Amino acid sequence: MQAHRTGFAIFTTLAIMGYVGQAGAAEEERFEISSIKAIRPTLVDTITALQQRDVARAKAAFEMYDSGWNGIEVYVNTRSKDTYRLLELEFQPRITKALDKPNPDVSDVLADVQAMLIKFERPSACSQLRLLLTRFMTMLRGCASCERTCGR
Repeated sequence: MQAHRTGFAIFTTLAIMGYVGQAGAAEEERFEISSIKAIRPTLVDTITALQQRDVARAKAAFEMYDSGWNGIEVYVNTRSKDTYRLLELEFQPRITKALDKPNPDVSDVLADVQAMLIKFERPSACSQLRLLLTRFMTMLRGCASCERTCGR
């Protein structure tokens, strides 16, 4: 009986370790997550340009962000209306308007883009964690039904 419990514990531990590795790989394949990750560099490029006080390059990078945003905004809106409102209705118009000025206040725009990047990353991180926990709980439920079936 003790050997069965020890064997089951080892098997479960190995299964969980393998499962966690697979869950991360599967998450990377999700279109929404890869799309969010793909446009993140445009915000980083905007920040870099603003830090170098290159407003023209910052404007071009932010336009690239806006183009990529069009592909994921519905996903973000579905996952978090508050994040969507903040990104779409507050940060984006304010940043775009500032960058359109002849002499924008670079420090203010930089602060907005940095805050936007932090908020932008939340849906991706939350979605990854939610998927991992859901898969883990599904696996545990499968093990519980196996225990009832085989009596171990």
